[in-house]
Amino acid sequence: MTIMSKTLRQQPGQEKPSIYERAIMTWGENLQLELIVEECAELIRAIQKYKRKLATGGLYLEAREDMAEEVADVSLMIEQMKLMRLNDAAHPFKDDINRWMEYKLARLEERLEIAKREKESGEKK
Repeated sequence: MTIMSKTLRQQPGQEKPSIYERAIMTWGENLQLELIVEECAELIRAIQKYKRKLATGGLYLEAREDMAEEVADVSLMIEQMKLMRLNDAAHPFKDDINRWMEYKLARLEERLEIAKREKESGEKK
């Protein structure tokens, strides 16, 4: 039994587990992690196919639809991953993700400011 299935068992008066939680309880964290890897690989292939079709003047609309489907699959798996405990019952993985998201967003904002200043200084020349 995984940490997730132990911590998510419904207690009296507790809200019903979400579909993401139910998936983790049903198949376990390890299997869901394998599925995340598979879905990410499928998204990579769909993006490459879309770019190839677009570059060669091919029928890219079907490739775009495939890419949208794979983005949805990866998004669903990421939502599950956020709920996983990953061998740490006291520390949900989503806390780590949120900390990194804050850092990455701040870094992106800094990079955007640098790019803006570079663009402005290039236009003045």
